[in-house]
Amino acid sequence: MKTPIFCLLISLVIINFIIASQKPKDYIKSIFIKALPEPEAGLAIGLFLGTQDNLDKDLKKAVSASGLSHILAVSGQHFSFWLAFLLPCFGFFYPEKKAYLFSILFLFAYLTLISFPPSAVRAFLQSLFAFSALLLRQEKNLWFFLVVSALISLLLMPKSLGSLSWQLSYLAVFGILFCQPFRQAIVIKNKVGNYVMDIIYLSISTQVFIAPLIINSFYRLPLISIFSNISVAWLVPLLLGSILLGLLLSMLLPFLSFIFFLPSYIFLHLFIIFAKLAAKTPLFISGPISPVFILIYYFLLLLIFGVIKNKLSRRRKLVSI
Repeated sequence: MKTPIFCLLISLVIINFIIASQKPKDYIKSIFIKALPEPEAGLAIGLFLGTQDNLDKDLKKAVSASGLSHILAVSGQHFSFWLAFLLPCFGFFYPEKKAYLFSILFLFAYLTLISFPPSAVRAFLQSLFAFSALLLRQEKNLWFFLVVSALISLLLMPKSLGSLSWQLSYLAVFGILFCQPFRQAIVIKNKVGNYVMDIIYLSISTQVFIAPLIINSFYRLPLISIFSNISVAWLVPLLLGSILLGLLLSMLLPFLSFIFFLPSYIFLHLFIIFAKLAAKTPLFISGPISPVFILIYYFLLLLIFGVIKNKLSRRRKLVSI
């Protein structure tokens, strides 16, 4: 009984979507604008469609100064959170593999909606291969899947190699995978504590590895960026999930959209407060920095982390014996 009802609801959303507009992006923007006040509406559009055109100027400056601009770009983080949100939803109606297939199809439809920007295609490939590895119980081969996704993205878009967004994206994922043993060494039985530790691990591992490129490209790096990312990381899945849910329900019952978007408004408002508070911190590292320094930085980073990883590995072997 669950499946027919689910299919009916999805069909109603699709029919409403097709009838409502010939321009899907404009239709979606209109829903956000009608349901939310500013600057929350502009922020919702930025988070969902990956564009900052509708973002309030003051908020744009605050987001940039606080080191949170990457959240407004459709990235691997977006697709990871979409999958994390969609898999349980589809999993309620279908077995694991079918739920995964429908989630991927949904993400491909989303990719079509936002017109296949290179950064989103790259993020889609990263998420596709990463979650495929987890689904196939191939967690140990995540490095292989990362390399395959990078090669495919370069085959599809050869110019991406010189793109800063491509470099930052894969460098961030490299940092996450490289630092994974450190996170695994920290055992926390409490679920809340575990979740908090995951946020700290993701924020630090990505920021440490992408910092030199950001300084060299934008000539400054807000020192608050690591802390601001940690403070809002828990909000991002709530934002994306509530925005998607509000959007789908508003397509079904547009006259109730202001109610459906109430949770989104609360989360968006909290994000704005965090961004503006973080932006008031004046400390930052200025650039540019020489290529030689960047090479030395990454060499020392890999060397130090490699030594620590070997020690952790030996300790685990001794404990297991």
